[in-house]
Amino acid sequence: MPSLRLTHLVVVAILAGFVDLAFSSCPAKCQCPLEVPKCAPGVGLVLDSCGCCKVCAKQLNEDCSKSQPCDHTKGLECNFGASSRAIKGICRAKSEGRPCEYNSRIYQNGESFQPNCKHQCTCIDGAVGCLPLCPQELSLPNLGCPNPRLVKVPGQCCEEWVCDDAKDELEEFLSKDFGMDNEGDLTSKNEFVPIMKGGHKMLPGKFS
Repeated sequence: MPSLRLTHLVVVAILAGFVDLAFSSCPAKCQCPLEVPKCAPGVGLVLDSCGCCKVCAKQLNEDCSKSQPCDHTKGLECNFGASSRAIKGICRAKSEGRPCEYNSRIYQNGESFQPNCKHQCTCIDGAVGCLPLCPQELSLPNLGCPNPRLVKVPGQCCEEWVCDDAKDELEEFLSKDFGMDNEGDLTSKNEFVPIMKGGHKMLPGKFS
């Protein structure tokens, strides 16, 4: 009877070892998608825990696993709890880092947030780091757009670059050929300047 019980315990231990191996082992051959995944703004690409494929990093309090790791750049790790056989966990901060205060709100270490539609921020041990969600606003358009300006687009947060070529060419033409000041100068002087033949300006005179 004791030998039978011992045999039973050995079998259970072996099966448990196989289960742990199945849960924790990586595939013998990596199989990754042909296209690199596109991550949400503020979410980076990281290698999975098996070193096979690039995936979008999981964020604070999101589900995680070996194939879906947490964002280590933000001090996060996959917490599997007390169970050694768990295949899924939750992203938690590696250490009890300092919280952050931003716009009178408190954010925990590793927590991501959007203070506005143009920035994605993360609290990292008491410091707030932000990434732009409208990167096109930070870089000027190509050289074929000599007079660019940002304009608001209805229904969108990010502004877009437009070129006012026609308007600027007209102002340059009037300024060179007729000697006209720009609209800002006329507005600031608050005077009417008629254009005479030959490109001369008739300015208000002093009368005795």
